[in-house]
Amino acid sequence: MNYKIKVTDEGNNQIEVLKKITENHYRLEWTFTLKKDSNPIVLSEMYNDDCFVIVNWNAWVRAYSISKKELIYEKKFNGNISSSAALSKDNTELFTAYRCKDGIFLDIISLTGFSTKKSILLPDDLNPGFLACGSGETVLFYKSDVDSGEKASHGYYTVNLISEKISYTEMEYPQLDEFEAAAPVISLKHNIGAMPLWDVEVKMNSSNEPLFIMRVMLFDLNSFKINKSIPVREFRAEELSYRESSSEEIAETLLKKAGSSSSGLLSKFFQKNSSDEDNIDLDEYYESMVEYISGNLYSIFFYDEKSFWVSFRGGIVRRVGFNGSLSPLFKTVSLPDFSNEQMQTPDEILKTFHSHIDSVDNNRVILQAHNELYQMDINESELTSKEAVIEKALSEKKKEHVEISEKDKKKIEDKDSTIIDVKNIKSNTGLLEALDQIVELTADIDEIKSGHLLIFKVSDGEKELPEEEFFKKAVSIKGAANKIIKIIDNFTTYKKASRLYYNEETTALAYAVYYLTESDPQYIYYAIKYLSVIDAEHDFFNGNMLLPMLFEKYSDPHGSYLKEELSKLEDGQLWLEGYEDE
Repeated sequence: MNYKIKVTDEGNNQIEVLKKITENHYRLEWTFTLKKDSNPIVLSEMYNDDCFVIVNWNAWVRAYSISKKELIYEKKFNGNISSSAALSKDNTELFTAYRCKDGIFLDIISLTGFSTKKSILLPDDLNPGFLACGSGETVLFYKSDVDSGEKASHGYYTVNLISEKISYTEMEYPQLDEFEAAAPVISLKHNIGAMPLWDVEVKMNSSNEPLFIMRVMLFDLNSFKINKSIPVREFRAEELSYRESSSEEIAETLLKKAGSSSSGLLSKFFQKNSSDEDNIDLDEYYESMVEYISGNLYSIFFYDEKSFWVSFRGGIVRRVGFNGSLSPLFKTVSLPDFSNEQMQTPDEILKTFHSHIDSVDNNRVILQAHNELYQMDINESELTSKEAVIEKALSEKKKEHVEISEKDKKKIEDKDSTIIDVKNIKSNTGLLEALDQIVELTADIDEIKSGHLLIFKVSDGEKELPEEEFFKKAVSIKGAANKIIKIIDNFTTYKKASRLYYNEETTALAYAVYYLTESDPQYIYYAIKYLSVIDAEHDFFNGNMLLPMLFEKYSDPHGSYLKEELSKLEDGQLWLEGYEDE
């Protein structure tokens, strides 16, 4: 397909439809904002040459036509945040799994007629967020049940889409992460799944030091039995964690477990007796295994008919053959955007470098770290080298060139802003008119906020004023102060005011409060009222701009009043820090 769907998730979700022109060259064909939807998107895919589907984690389903540039289907299933979705193998159906007040359901939606073909009630203990297509006419739901200190289990629910029969198959070697269980990676092409094998295996090297062997298990998608267990890396004790103290603790716990296991891998290093197993603290063992497995193995990526790739903490990757063959470990030793602002060495930064394999293309492995893509170039001869480790420098992946019109640039720039249109931005009348509109709009903040953002821009079509400039100019106009007070009152009575921001460092409407209180001490009360509802822990502007201005400008005779009123607030001590002795 010639289109790619991109989702920008700051504030309300912004959809960008990119048409491919040539390799790495796109044109923005269409962009629009998902109004009142700042929730994570779990599916955004083309299902034919012209149409795509968007599903968020509340199971809000929308389908769009690119040629018509319009919404062609929408349905809210009102699921909770664990919803998921997947396209059928032929892209003619959408599978949506969600939990609602009536139970957990799997709905099958036709993408040709947009009818709900089936709605299947699922078991109560199933996690709808772990939906995946299975072999034949089935869908799968991975289940992980971990209760710290108790026996763990995992397996798959199989839902037959024809008969609607639901069965569960328990698997061996359950993962032990109670809070962030990860579903196995599935390849329908190979009819197998892959995941780390959660067990302890240790051997001694020539220096009589323990090596901890990490394996990946491959299992059949019909029987869920393990086909192969492939060792993918050996870790020295000091490599088990990025923290030296944790590495020692993990090694001690895993060695103890290995020494008392039925296989007796380290029996010669331990005096085994019948009570050894009882001496292992299960909570401690689970925590150690989570840091060992989840803290080191970051991704499994199916590549071709014969192999898959794995990535580890620190930007380390290797190719693994289904037959157990291993390429060298390709170890990242430098990043293109390394800076020494935190006085860390490259080695210290790489110890915690967290990346996943985004794609593998010919002799390139693309790693994604947060929103950045990095490229590791690997020669064909290096894949079969006898070297144990080959050092590599990551380069920044060449960014896509996107053609975009000025109109669309402006649309994307303003996606989270409420635009206040006036006739003349240079006149007092125009500024007062803008304040009246903001008063009216803030009476129903749910209608205008963009996720966690509340931003206003004032425009007359020729010139535009951001909030800081607008409130600074407007506050001195006769009658403006009372209007700004109404805006602040609307905000402070909004139940979710503490979750609203102007940007990363500034809470919503902070400039309105700043310039109102700067204009006259009689308005200090509104600053106190404002500080009582905002998020103090994630604030920068008010603590570094508003309060210093108030104490500097009004310390005499209002300093005592300021301190007294701030001390009454829930976060009073935080706001008063540095001012107690003034």
